[in-house]
Amino acid sequence: MFLKRWQSERCGHSRICDVVWHDGEFIKWTDARVHVMSHVLHYGSSIFEGIRCNATKNGPAIFRLKEHMQRFLNSRKSIAWTTHELDQLSDASVSW
Repeated sequence: MFLKRWQSERCGHSRICDVVWHDGEFIKWTDARVHVMSHVLHYGSSIFEGIRCNATKNGPAIFRLKEHMQRFLNSRKSIAWTTHELDQLSDASVSW
């Protein structure tokens, strides 16, 4: 899923993976589109929650994923944004 740094630079734009999460599913990076009249472009409406995945001897581990996702879902209330539920977002975070 993740690209090597040289591949990203060779593409001529900043890209760290082949797919992005869009409307409840992963889609190809090249298929991702944002409408020119999108609210996020004109007014900067967005939410963000930083989540880190670490390599361990037992495989990848995400520290307190449910808590991260709950903060993410709580943040959406401030901009009246509806999105998927906690379990669906958590499952998507580890499905790739």
